[in-house]
Amino acid sequence: MTDLSVFSNLVTIGGRALYSGISLLVLKQQGISSLQLQSLREISAGNVHIAENSQLCYYSTVNWTRLFRAGNQKVLIRNNRSPQECAKEHMVCDTLCSDAGCWGPGPDQCMSCRYFSRGRTCVDSCNLYEG
Repeated sequence: MTDLSVFSNLVTIGGRALYSGISLLVLKQQGISSLQLQSLREISAGNVHIAENSQLCYYSTVNWTRLFRAGNQKVLIRNNRSPQECAKEHMVCDTLCSDAGCWGPGPDQCMSCRYFSRGRTCVDSCNLYEG
């Protein structure tokens, strides 16, 4: 498994049942290089813990607190692939993504678009007749 794309349509993590106060845990998944949670818009309760994922990129671009709904939620991110190593491998957000970050490679993984969106994909123009 190289990503969490099986959850690509997940919009909300409710956090009603928590494991040690955590609602999103990605731990020691050595094959994962991106999260690909492009539909995720809210983490209602619980903390985020992302650690020990030696190939994981893009995580550092996400403004996690923007997804939180409760004031006491926290994010713990440690010992994943460094953003510098990711950049060397060109594993960075698409140029069509805004500065809000992204979940993985490509214009369909943006948290929000720099210019326009067509469906779930960021585009640089809203002219339907352009490529």
